[in-house]
Amino acid sequence: MKAPDVDSKFKTAMEEFFTKIGKIIQDLEKAAGDIDGNFKDCLKFYGEPPATDAETFFGNIATFVAAFEVRSSTDSKFSCPALTAVNYLEGTTRYLQKTTVGDQRRNGTSEGA
Repeated sequence: MKAPDVDSKFKTAMEEFFTKIGKIIQDLEKAAGDIDGNFKDCLKFYGEPPATDAETFFGNIATFVAAFEVRSSTDSKFSCPALTAVNYLEGTTRYLQKTTVGDQRRNGTSEGA
């Protein structure tokens, strides 16, 4: 038989644990409810049936994006102008950086000087 003070310490420790974990569980349940609501709003926005599960929904998006990338890389009429502009700007920036470095070397100057 256990001593009464051991039982009392265990009970006290478990009550404290239950109080702390109870709050955490409530917060997690609320977050899960919020996520579920946001997902249902997302399904509605994209015109998907309300019974669509997350794996199917995001799988469809991944399939679309992959097909779009393949098609846009092979057919310019399906390219995305915004992405083309970003790629152009990135290429121009790299060119200017190389040109600036080359000019500095030819002129004997550098950024640190």
